[in-house]
Amino acid sequence: MYKILFVIPGLKTGGTNSSLSALYSNIKKQYDITVFTLSNQRNAEYNFDEVVRYSPFIISAFHVNAIEEKWYKCLAVLVLKTIRTIIRRLLGYDILDYLYKRMTHIIEKKYTYDFVVAFEESYPTKFVLYFKNANKIAWIHCNYNKYCPLGVSEEDIYSQYKNIICVSEYTSRLFVSRYPRLNAKVSSIYNLIDTESILVKSRKPIDDDRFEIGKRSVIISAGRIDPVKRFSSILKIAKELIDRGLCFQWYILGPIAVRDEYNRLEANIEKYSVDNYVHYLGNKINPYSYFVNSDLYVCTSESEACPMVFNEAMILNTPVVTTNFGSASEFIHNNKNGFVCDIDGLAKKIFWVLTNDEIYQGLQKELAESHSFNARVLNNINKLFS
Repeated sequence: MYKILFVIPGLKTGGTNSSLSALYSNIKKQYDITVFTLSNQRNAEYNFDEVVRYSPFIISAFHVNAIEEKWYKCLAVLVLKTIRTIIRRLLGYDILDYLYKRMTHIIEKKYTYDFVVAFEESYPTKFVLYFKNANKIAWIHCNYNKYCPLGVSEEDIYSQYKNIICVSEYTSRLFVSRYPRLNAKVSSIYNLIDTESILVKSRKPIDDDRFEIGKRSVIISAGRIDPVKRFSSILKIAKELIDRGLCFQWYILGPIAVRDEYNRLEANIEKYSVDNYVHYLGNKINPYSYFVNSDLYVCTSESEACPMVFNEAMILNTPVVTTNFGSASEFIHNNKNGFVCDIDGLAKKIFWVLTNDEIYQGLQKELAESHSFNARVLNNINKLFS
C-alpha cells in the first residue's frame, strides 16, 4: 500500500479542503494517507481529522491570522512575523525557508512516503519542495491568470515537481499559458465528490426556520461571500424575476470572506426591495439538506477553477444555472444537467427553467441517469499514484 502525504495550509472552511475530504473518502482504503497542516488553527471539522498532523507553533505562526489567536499567542505571532520581515529586508533571507527545511528533514527521518502532495498553491508548494525522498505532486485549484499566490514567478518551484495536477481543463490551459515550459508535467483531474456522505447529510433536518419550502420555487446559491462570487448581483436578478411574476425564495449560504462584499449584498437587498425574496442564511456545516430541498442551484461567479458545488447539487438532482466562466461548460451541459449563460441572461434563464415543466423534468431525468462522475476521476487518480 503506497503511503501519501498531503500538505495543506490549514483546516479552514473552503473548497480545497472539501475536495481533499472527498478524495480521502474515496481512496483511504487503497492508500495509507497522512495530512500535514502548516497552520494548527482549526476552523472546520473534516473526515480526515484522524490522519492529521499539525506543524509546531514556530511554523504555524506564519500561517495564521493573529487576531484569531489568544492574546499571548497573538503577540508571539506578531513578533515572529516582524522578525521575519526585518531579516528579509536586511539580509534578503527568508527564515521560513530554513524552518521548512528543518521540518521536512524531521518528517523524513521519522516517516517514509511514496508521494508527497502540495494540495494547494502558495506555501504548501514551497514546503513540499524541500522533501528529498518522494515523488512530489503539486495540485492547482486556482486561476493563475488572476492569482499568483507567492507574488513572484513560480516556474523554478514547479519545475522541481514530478506532476502538476490542475482541477479542470480550463485551469490547466491557464497554468500552461503562464508557464509553457512546464506543459509536459501538467494534467487535469477533476475534484472527486463524496457521494455517500452527501446523500446521508441531505436527509438530515434543516436547522434554520428561515428556510421555507413548498410555497414558492426555491433557488439556492452557496460559497464564501467574496467579490469573485458576485452574490451582490443576485439582488438585481431577483428584482427582474419579481417583475416577470415568478413566485420564489432565494437563499444564500456561506461564510463572510470579504466584509465589503457582504455590506454590498445587504445594501442591495434594501436598494432593490427584495428582502421578502432573498435571504442570507450564513455559513452552514451541512448545506446538502438545503440543496436537496431546492428547485434550482444558481451560480453567479466570475471565475471558478473546479466548482465542486455543481456536482454536489446534481447528485441531489438539483439542476444548475450558471454564469459562463472559464470551466463552467466542462461541468454544465445545456439541456442536460442545467444551463450556462452570461450574467445578464441569468434572470431570463432562471425564469424559463422554473416555469417550463417539460424542460425542468427533462433536466431532472438526465441528472438521475448521469452519476458516473467519480468512477472516471478515480481512474485518473489511481494512474497518478502508481
